[in-house]
Amino acid sequence: QWGLATGLRWKTPHLSATVDVFAHRIQDYISRQPVGILGPNTVFGYRPRDAEFWGTEIGLVWQPVDRVEFPLSFGVTKARDVSTHTGLAEVPPWEATGGVRARSILFERPCRTELGFRYVAARTNPDPVDAPLWANTMDFGLIHLRAEVDLHEQFTLTAAVENLFDQDHY
Repeated sequence: QWGLATGLRWKTPHLSATVDVFAHRIQDYISRQPVGILGPNTVFGYRPRDAEFWGTEIGLVWQPVDRVEFPLSFGVTKARDVSTHTGLAEVPPWEATGGVRARSILFERPCRTELGFRYVAARTNPDPVDAPLWANTMDFGLIHLRAEVDLHEQFTLTAAVENLFDQDHY
């Protein structure tokens, strides 16, 4: 339905920083909810509901030498069902990312590679009656590997593995 986002940017030759805040109201946000019981199992379906999201993100990129960067970010998000005012269980309370990014030339085209991590905080289910599937979730971390090649000024080819070591998280 609507969204508002604003932010500040600050940059020096070796460091850039961003601070962003946002608020969004999404009509018919799709969420997983129980719809019945089949034997001992609960059957889930997808149901639309109006939702509100708000939060902030802080980002830093340190570039100590040419072609090498260290991006870091920290974000907090809150979300709730508009009609019941209960939190959305699938939205983690906060997460942090970081990594090392290198820029180079491949076949005379600019390219970038990044090895990084994402840490997601534990979440207590704010709505265990309507969203029991989500339960309480433990914190977890993932390692990613990404690569990009600029094929043209307007086209970039991107490849990424977001869970590099294929970790299971429950």
